[in-house]
Amino acid sequence: MRTKAQEATILKIGLGAGVSFSDGNSDSDGGGLFYTIEPGVSVTKNLDINFRFEDAATQIDGELFSTDIESYTLNGQYYFSEGDFRPYVSTGFGLYKSESYYSGSNIKFGLYPGVGFNYGFFTLNLNYNIIPNTERPVNATDNYFSIRIGGFFTIRSRPSPPKGS
Repeated sequence: MRTKAQEATILKIGLGAGVSFSDGNSDSDGGGLFYTIEPGVSVTKNLDINFRFEDAATQIDGELFSTDIESYTLNGQYYFSEGDFRPYVSTGFGLYKSESYYSGSNIKFGLYPGVGFNYGFFTLNLNYNIIPNTERPVNATDNYFSIRIGGFFTIRSRPSPPKGS
C-alpha cells in the first residue's frame, strides 16, 4: 500500500511578510519589517524541509531601517495534523548577514525555533532568531522575534506507477 507522500512529491513555495521586534539586547531599539521567500519540499505527510531567505530591516535610535539582517537558512516544519488547519513546530539554522551604520557588516551562524499554522494556503508563523554577539561599541546581539503572515503555492508531481504494472 502506498502512502500519499509516496504518491506525489509536493514542492512548496512560500511568500510572506511581517514585523520583527528586537529582544532588547541589540543595537535595534524598536521594531522593523521583513519579507520571506521559502521554497521547500514535503518529505513526509508531516514533515517539510525548506530553504528560507529573509530580509529584515530594523531601526536604531529612531532611524527607520538603519539595520538590515539577511538570512539564508534551512528549516524543518513538523505538522501535527493533516486537515485544512495544520499547526506545526519548526527549527532552522544558517547564515545571518547583518549590516548597520554603527557596526558595519557581519556574517554569523544562527538558529531559530518557531511555531505556526497553515490554513488552506494561508500561513502564520512566530520565530525567535538567535544570532551570536557581534563586536560593537556595546556588546550586543541581533536577536529578534518575528511574526509572519503569508501564503504558499504547491506543485505536485505525478504519482509514479506501482511497481510491477
